[in-house]
Amino acid sequence: MNKYCRSFYLFLLVLLLTFSPLVAQEATQIQKIISQLESILETRIQSWKVTYEDHKESFSPGYDDSQWESKPRSFNSREKKITWLRSQVNIPSYYAGLPTEGQEALLEITWQGLGIFTGQIYSNGQRIQNFTLDFGNSSRTITKSFPLAKAISSHDSYLIAIRLENKGRLPLLTQKKPEPGTYFRLQQAQLVYPQATAAANKLKKCLLDLKLGLQFLDLVPQPPVPSHRLRPLSPQYRQRINSSDFKKLVKAFSKAASRLDVAALQQGNYDRFEESIKKFYYDLQPVIKYAKNFSIYIGGNSHIDLAWLWRWLETIEVGRATFETVLKNMSEFPEMFYIQSQAQLYQWIEERYPQLFEKIRQQVREGRWEIVGGMWVEPDCNLIDGESFIRQILYGKRYFQEKFGVDVKIGWNPDSFGYNWNMPQFLAKSGFEVFVTQKIFWNDTTSFPYFLFWWEAPDGSRILTYFPPTGYVGSLQAEKMIQGLKNFERNTGLQDTYLLYGLGDHGGGPNREMLERARSYQEQALFPRLIHSPFSEFIKKIKKKAAGTIPLWKDELYLEYHRGTYTTQAKTKKWNRYLENRLVEAEKISAFCPPEEKNYPQTSLTKAWKKVLLNQFHDILPGSSIHPVYRDAEKFYQQAQQITEKIINQGLLSLAQKINYRPPADRLPLLVFNALSWTRDGLVKIALPPFLANKKNLVVENYQGEIIPSQIITTGPERYLCFIAQKVPAVGYKVYQVREAPSLAYQTSLQVSQYSLENQFFKIVLHPETGNIISIFDKRAKREVISPQQQANQLQLFEDIPANWDAWNIGYTGRQWNLNKYDHLQINHQGPVLASIKIDKSFLGLAKARREPTTDFPSSFFTQEIIIYKDLPRIDINMHADWWEEHTLLKVAFPVQIKAQQATYEIPYAFIQRPTTRQTPWEKARFEVAALRWADLSGDDYGVSMLNNCKYGHDISGNIMRLTLLRSPLWPDPLADRGQHSFSYALYPHQGDWREADTVLRAYEFNLPLRAIFFEPPNASSSPGENFPPEQSFCQITPSNIILSTVKKAEDRPNLIFRFYESEGLATEASVKFYKQPKAIYEVDLMEKRQKKLPYQGWRISVPFGKNEIKTLEIEF
Repeated sequence: MNKYCRSFYLFLLVLLLTFSPLVAQEATQIQKIISQLESILETRIQSWKVTYEDHKESFSPGYDDSQWESKPRSFNSREKKITWLRSQVNIPSYYAGLPTEGQEALLEITWQGLGIFTGQIYSNGQRIQNFTLDFGNSSRTITKSFPLAKAISSHDSYLIAIRLENKGRLPLLTQKKPEPGTYFRLQQAQLVYPQATAAANKLKKCLLDLKLGLQFLDLVPQPPVPSHRLRPLSPQYRQRINSSDFKKLVKAFSKAASRLDVAALQQGNYDRFEESIKKFYYDLQPVIKYAKNFSIYIGGNSHIDLAWLWRWLETIEVGRATFETVLKNMSEFPEMFYIQSQAQLYQWIEERYPQLFEKIRQQVREGRWEIVGGMWVEPDCNLIDGESFIRQILYGKRYFQEKFGVDVKIGWNPDSFGYNWNMPQFLAKSGFEVFVTQKIFWNDTTSFPYFLFWWEAPDGSRILTYFPPTGYVGSLQAEKMIQGLKNFERNTGLQDTYLLYGLGDHGGGPNREMLERARSYQEQALFPRLIHSPFSEFIKKIKKKAAGTIPLWKDELYLEYHRGTYTTQAKTKKWNRYLENRLVEAEKISAFCPPEEKNYPQTSLTKAWKKVLLNQFHDILPGSSIHPVYRDAEKFYQQAQQITEKIINQGLLSLAQKINYRPPADRLPLLVFNALSWTRDGLVKIALPPFLANKKNLVVENYQGEIIPSQIITTGPERYLCFIAQKVPAVGYKVYQVREAPSLAYQTSLQVSQYSLENQFFKIVLHPETGNIISIFDKRAKREVISPQQQANQLQLFEDIPANWDAWNIGYTGRQWNLNKYDHLQINHQGPVLASIKIDKSFLGLAKARREPTTDFPSSFFTQEIIIYKDLPRIDINMHADWWEEHTLLKVAFPVQIKAQQATYEIPYAFIQRPTTRQTPWEKARFEVAALRWADLSGDDYGVSMLNNCKYGHDISGNIMRLTLLRSPLWPDPLADRGQHSFSYALYPHQGDWREADTVLRAYEFNLPLRAIFFEPPNASSSPGENFPPEQSFCQITPSNIILSTVKKAEDRPNLIFRFYESEGLATEASVKFYKQPKAIYEVDLMEKRQKKLPYQGWRISVPFGKNEIKTLEIEF
């Protein structure tokens, strides 16, 4: 029995001991009184008949609507041009204890929506009124009242008919079809009797106090919950629920409730009932006193998705409309506080609406507008790498500091689809004090155990983490607020909580109705103390109150939902990985080529970074937006690519001119640059320039004139020169040279036949019928990698139909297809550097198979090129997919001969181990997990690492390693992932575990290949290069578990920033050698604030690292 299950049964035992059968009977009686009062006050229209066809006589009482759809009292109409609604309304004899005869009656309707709608409303065939619902470009709530009758008679009946026409959204009001995203929601329609308002309000107040009392005293029956979905009860709460005064409170509450004379209301005797109200509140005093021990702190906020079902340009208008509404409400409700994140959104407002921006600045100065988040956007927190996390924070916090003078301390990302385990380190080392989220409430299998906890990263960094118990949007509904408060109390033992309110996703924020509702609670007897407050003030108080009792969580915050976001919109994910790599490469090259500050392209690099950071928003990068969002994203990526490639090429050419090297006249020099922080061997693949493209025989030499085996391959119209560069210095370069020469015969270990590939490391055998790998024999370890009678590199397709959230969720139906037949197989390359076999396969999807008369016309096509190299112990697979499926998911599987209880996965600047078993609900829920560049399955003395260059969804169960390649959802983008895809993955079998095999290094090498560029040597009349030798390292680091991830110019100083992290979970003393003598070295935090000055000797410094620690140095040269 787990601890959550034990907590639940203990809670039940406490209830049984505390609440006698008599107490349960009293609770039942109170529930009966509540039901009676609700019935007396009920005036809502309960159901509607709806059609989306424009029938002319639909308003007529005699019209037959029996074929129309039946809808509940609240429903949505999305992207419909015309909507007709009809309902029959009957007038009761009494309302709120008063006769209805002769009273005025109004019909009050509350709508929420997006866009502009015009409407007409009819009563018994007569048009009452024309009206317009202008929701604008942000999701707003509108309440309208329509006159029904000046003087009604009891038992009157009215046929209500409403016609709504969707006019689209400004400025596009002329479209014939409804715009995507436009909708209305009829939240409620009710009859209102103005003369009875005062009496009804008194009843509603009593009714709410009865409901709140049940909640406060835990008398509300809770539905049964499976043990694995329970949250533990705090010791403080268990002690409080056993208090001797508790039965007295229940008795007082029951006695008070019995004082209410409901029969008088039912008989129309309001005066008699009003007398009973006084007795009710007199007897309620002990419970009122108890309720006031609790406090609810509230803050308005608006979750604004920078792009989702709309483009970023629309978001600017959403932000404007939301902020204008917020400022207006702040002027009318001086008690209100507002919370808002995302620097990118503020920058858009600053650029487009400077006067509005200045008003926001004023509210920030006054302390009523609280800036949170501290990131450029609210990014996805599984898919971006460590440096992206740091830049999100660096550029976000700097913006808020520069524009508002605020050092943001509150991390804020309530809606991302899970949170990697290293986030506490990023946050803590950037000056954050607390992190707020709530998305883990969406789990589909287990319940996360805590609302308030210390979250600890692998390195030991901690961040206080808070889950608002009612989520990140809300309308301040009293019962939901108390439910959240009580849930928080049960879990933490604390009687104070913080709740967020306001409309979100498409903006909106707090509205008048919410704020007026909050004011009304101040007069509600059993409502706890209600305090408008900045979140920062609340968390300071709660931190003191809970000191020493806050639990610790040492793991990722895995969301048991939305697992498809690791894969959907593959091209966007490929762009993101590509540019994360290119940006750090461009910065390293710019830092050293040349290193002078005046030439460092800081403005351009920052611009490129911000375009990538915007596209990391949690509805763009995960793949959950509409198609136009991805057209915008690709434009931003292309702009960033142009910037980085220009900087890289110019930097390398600048470096080449500084190298003191002049080759013989018949040699063309080639500069090979290694952006990684270790000496490495690697493939150089460089397109031949036009004057060499037609040369048949080229020879590659190192700068000392020694011949290096090379090979020319053709890919499409391009010819590439390939060779293995050896021992290219860490964060440095090596010069090679190319000349034309007679054909040379190189000795090579590479062998290839129709169904096999072999080098000095592996022999790979393919199945002659399927083209899948049936054997990988590791010659070094003398062992087989692939499980017997199994096939690897197998493409597997799964029917994938989620119950909801199509682009987000994976919905396996049990149907699976393994591609065990190839269409074509051939040797593609054979030479001294690399050899490859290409396999073509195809698939006929179910949807098309039903319509096509034969299987001769497949719907999707795949090419897998298996590549091995001279001197590289890695097996690459380049894959091209022509993908046209619907609701199908594609994986590649490798069954390997390894048994291990845990698999290891890369997360940002760290790693995480996850179980390979699927026994507990917790394990079963993790059937798909996220990782960055690599995942590994290692036994006692052998392992296999699976590398990738742009994929994130992984699945290692038992001995089967799988990588998720593509999905094909239909909503919200019906074109998601359809078309051409090219990507690569690799298998890296190794002796020992992943640490001994340097898997981290191999994965970096796979993602950041050696960069090569031809350059013109200095002419004979000029002096040879300035300073640098033909090969050089700019920074050398030992041991290998210390990764130099970033070298860049400091933001505010001319010095260089060097960022390192420990990659294997081993405390280490690192030795760092620079390429020249530093003048000073400082340790800085992730925001580049100096922490301390460090001693060093000559060109070297020794730096201690804790396990998984990120450490940043500022070097003054």
